[in-house]
Amino acid sequence: MARNLKVLVIEDSPLMRDALAAMFRMIGGIDVVAALSGENGAMTWLAEHPTDWDLATVDLVLADGSGFNLIRRLHELHPYGSVVVFSEFASKAVMERCVDLGADMVFLKSEAEHLAGFIERVSAEL
Repeated sequence: MARNLKVLVIEDSPLMRDALAAMFRMIGGIDVVAALSGENGAMTWLAEHPTDWDLATVDLVLADGSGFNLIRRLHELHPYGSVVVFSEFASKAVMERCVDLGADMVFLKSEAEHLAGFIERVSAEL
């Protein structure tokens, strides 16, 4: 029997966190292990739970700090976890930098359906 996908959400907007939670409920088979709004809180959580997640969604502009630092840290701590950037601000150069830091995929927030499809594929691989 397949287990649920453990998702870590790092997003400063409460509305977007709610929208992601609704999307995860629609997909099914997903447990949100933490929903954090900033770099400092995420770094603290990761220090205690370095591999307690399968997939992390990361916004680049956070309440404090930057998603760029988190991409690198997530990849260092859990190289087999999937790191997905979900941001309003993702030019081609920004996307390339995210991948260089360890992101598996980068989606604009206007591409939520593509994010959902990616998450469904990752979940199916568990």
